[in-house]
Amino acid sequence: MLEGLFDINWDQLNHAYGKAKDVPWLLSALTSYDTAVRDFAIHELYGNIWHQGTVYEATAPAVRFLILILSDHRTKGKAEILRLLASCADGNSSVSRSDEWYVGYCQKNGLDYEAELAKAEVAVSQAHEAVRTGIEFYVSLLASRDPEIRIASAEVLEKLWQDTVRIFPALFSALQNERDNLTKVWLIQIIVGFVLRVEERDSDKRIQEIQSAVCRKLLSFIDKSIPPLEKSRIIRYAALVGYSRLCKTDEPMTLVATVRSQLIQILVDSVHKPQGLHLGIPGWRNPKETRLVVETTIAAINKFDLEFRVEVLQAALRLVKHPIHAHAIAVALLGNTLLKRPLQLDESTQVVLENNTVFCNYIREQVPFKKQFRKYPIVISALDEAILDSKAREIIQLVLNCKPIWAFESNLLEAFDISKFKKLE
Repeated sequence: MLEGLFDINWDQLNHAYGKAKDVPWLLSALTSYDTAVRDFAIHELYGNIWHQGTVYEATAPAVRFLILILSDHRTKGKAEILRLLASCADGNSSVSRSDEWYVGYCQKNGLDYEAELAKAEVAVSQAHEAVRTGIEFYVSLLASRDPEIRIASAEVLEKLWQDTVRIFPALFSALQNERDNLTKVWLIQIIVGFVLRVEERDSDKRIQEIQSAVCRKLLSFIDKSIPPLEKSRIIRYAALVGYSRLCKTDEPMTLVATVRSQLIQILVDSVHKPQGLHLGIPGWRNPKETRLVVETTIAAINKFDLEFRVEVLQAALRLVKHPIHAHAIAVALLGNTLLKRPLQLDESTQVVLENNTVFCNYIREQVPFKKQFRKYPIVISALDEAILDSKAREIIQLVLNCKPIWAFESNLLEAFDISKFKKLE
């Protein structure tokens, strides 16, 4: 399986920690039947041939053997190897022009900085090309019986966006044929990510056709009038989030009324009952992370037109029960209503408004919620009441009457200059 592994002069190749002489031994360890041995090897390779997003000259030679190991039917732990390949395909240069420390290091050691920079960029290209040599094999793994392998192989293919003609039909077909709900959720996210990668670098007519095909497919997952009529809650949510990522903010929604109402229902439901909707690590469940679901939902809402955003956020604020969720929705709703801007809340050590993100700080005492104080930046310094219509006044009153918001002490009203308004009973 690994013929020629030790013929390579690994001592002459570098990885994140210097000479790559340990790499052949780690690659050999991936063929072990001992789970602990394989786990150690994959952990080490994640730290040297790929390190915090960067790749090195030893990466491409190692990738060729990773593909060989992966292609052997006896190999265990294939999903982890695939994810390592995905990381290597998407790796960045280990040297950048803004790295003053490395400039000094080169000067101190008599190295040519420009030559080192060029060598690092070549390593990125070689690593990506090395991963590309296995495209046909990754495509074949989309039909694996193991859902983890199906997901991981799709993750590799997402990073190889240049081969759109070969990869997109394979991913799209895999999504159509998938029966496992969690795997389908991941395939939805991967295909959307793939389309966005291609769209960012290529805007020809073919890409528009691909995007339209994906949008139609996602809407079929959302629309309960299209078979299968019984659809998983998380699949509908994942499809909606994916659809929103492919939308352009403030473009009119070209949807029939039935689908529009279903979108509203899914979004409001995800805020009201966010448990079980996290689109993160496969199979991961953590009820404390429902805040991430709400943040994802608000980001999705903010990609649609203004009228739709206000309608959904207003409905969500009426149903929300969790104080943290209520604050996130209130900030987004007030931003859309008073500024006509899609604001997103983010907790931080800073208290500042940057672009459309409101960074707030909070102090949490021993007793949850009631002893917490949330500090917001000033978003609106002087609100002109004369320009407020009846809808804006209705929403301000909705915020004032939302009990979960006032489980915290905060300067939310002052931040939007609405403290002058009185709560109506």
